[in-house]
Amino acid sequence: YQSGGAIGFRDQLQDTLALINFWPDRTRDQIILHASKQFEKGDVLHWWHDHNSTGIRTYFSDDYLWLPYVLSEYIEKTKDTSVLDVKTKYLEDKPMGDKREYYDVFHNIDVEDTVYEHAKKTITYGLSRTSPKNGLLDIGDGDWNDGFSNIRGQSVWLSFFMMEVLRKFKEVAKIKEDEEMVKTCDKQRHVLKHNILANAWDG
Repeated sequence: YQSGGAIGFRDQLQDTLALINFWPDRTRDQIILHASKQFEKGDVLHWWHDHNSTGIRTYFSDDYLWLPYVLSEYIEKTKDTSVLDVKTKYLEDKPMGDKREYYDVFHNIDVEDTVYEHAKKTITYGLSRTSPKNGLLDIGDGDWNDGFSNIRGQSVWLSFFMMEVLRKFKEVAKIKEDEEMVKTCDKQRHVLKHNILANAWDG
């Protein structure tokens, strides 16, 4: 819930995790809806208003990762793999320029992909935001904690979260017989684990 009535990308996906066992259709619908709030680059709207298609594009680093996480959890619990092949459109690309966040009207374009590819793209985009300094993921403007919007650096929590997303999504990639993605999940999870131990563990 937000006082402005907006739908939060991570918020509603997290909420529907609790519904999988007794209202799975609601979780499924939420997954498909959120896939349609993604840009071709891989990032997503932080939140949006359904009634006028306005929303905010940001550098938050965890939002998009909740799509593959909830999708993986949904498939694990329901065995409903049909959701992977549902197609949804991307949002029109409106570059942020030098802004840290950009509020505007965002409409869908005539470019679409399956839910599987949408989720896969979030992981690829997330991995592209790895710091060359220590191999951890950049905090962006928040790593689930929106209060970090003025902090620059890397996030240990986000790196752990990506490891869990990779672990779970590997099983989804197996269902799609996407061997390249299976290998990517294994390799990148190993690399992140090494970087966390090397840079974030105090002994």
